Amino acid sequence: TLHLCFRADERENVESLLDILDRKNATGTFYLTMEEIAASGDLVRRIAASGHGLGLAADAAAEAPVTEQLRLANETLWQAAGVKTRLCVLENAGQEERTQAEAAGYRVLSAQVDASAFELSSSSSAKTLFSRITARRGSVTVWLGSQVSESGLRALLDLAAEAGDRTA
Repeated sequence: TLHLCFRADERENVESLLDILDRKNATGTFYLTMEEIAASGDLVRRIAASGHGLGLAADAAAEAPVTEQLRLANETLWQAAGVKTRLCVLENAGQEERTQAEAAGYRVLSAQVDASAFELSSSSSAKTLFSRITARRGSVTVWLGSQVSESGLRALLDLAAEAGDRTA
């Protein structure tokens, strides 16, 4: 089982990725900041209504503490889509910020495969990533970040389907 996680910071790209996931009957989790949630309520509602997961993104380098960013983002998520989440990804964070978020009840993303450093943009990059994924056993959480193209995601999902893997 693959758990695909995306950083939803570019609206047009997120809409394209949602279209592909929906066509392939696959799901993913999309992480957004409070500002992105507030600016894209209709997109947030589409993500939730389509059965995809929603997570919060916070930056430890920002002025506000991570836990405050997460609290405010969750309030904004509730106003935008009538849902709350305990999933989060922390950018620029150390162990102290992770511990604080976990103590506040959040589940901080811990991916077994971090593919955010390279762009998933073609079938060859999908093959490379899929070989890293299949080197693991059982459920695998894959952090794709925001460097994902339609063709790259489509190729990755096709490889997973051919191997009998599913996304959850």
